[in-house]
Amino acid sequence: MTYDEACRNFNEIMSFLEKDNYQSAFDQIDKTVVRREQASGGEGMHRGYYCPSIIEDIVIGNINRGRLIKKLSKQKIDYTYGFDALNRLVTVINHTEVGNIYEYVLYIDHIQYGVQYGYSFGKEYLHLISKCYYVDNKLTSYEQYLCEYLSKGFAEYSGEFYHYQEDEMDVESVYFFNRPTGESYLSRNHEYKFRISKGFLTDYIADGKKSYIVRLKRKILE
Repeated sequence: MTYDEACRNFNEIMSFLEKDNYQSAFDQIDKTVVRREQASGGEGMHRGYYCPSIIEDIVIGNINRGRLIKKLSKQKIDYTYGFDALNRLVTVINHTEVGNIYEYVLYIDHIQYGVQYGYSFGKEYLHLISKCYYVDNKLTSYEQYLCEYLSKGFAEYSGEFYHYQEDEMDVESVYFFNRPTGESYLSRNHEYKFRISKGFLTDYIADGKKSYIVRLKRKILE
């Protein structure tokens, strides 16, 4: 993914999202929710427990997805998830110390869009746009645009691009900041080569150098 391609994709997404009042869109989608779940933890990951990334909590230290709360007690609730009648995740509320961050999820063909927003001084602001592309229910790309508070542009971009073989999963990870002048800087690219055994990730090589064991039990669709 190049900087120019990311800009074009972002503008394309915004062309149909800007027409929405985010709270109104969330409320409409929330009416389709038939089941809710809660989770604790998951700080630092988009959507916490239900982060679309297959690898983020494997290759980055000191983050985790948190856990679902089976029985409510005195546990702190960090996320509330809403699912529709097709068992699709359609709403997410991240309960933070400074207020809730809301997200609604749209499904268009094989693409899943996430629209995350919050409030500042009583006004809505767009926080994050995500786009996931699936082929045969397998994630092939997961992109995030961290949005500028005052402008309609994005401040940071990150993308994960997945390629599958019979017993292997290769991932290219791309990250860069977006300058207001219209160029990227501090770009970081990483490549990961994962081995798959009996449907689960076992180990991986990062940037063609060091090998690591996958400590988490992460299943890959056949």
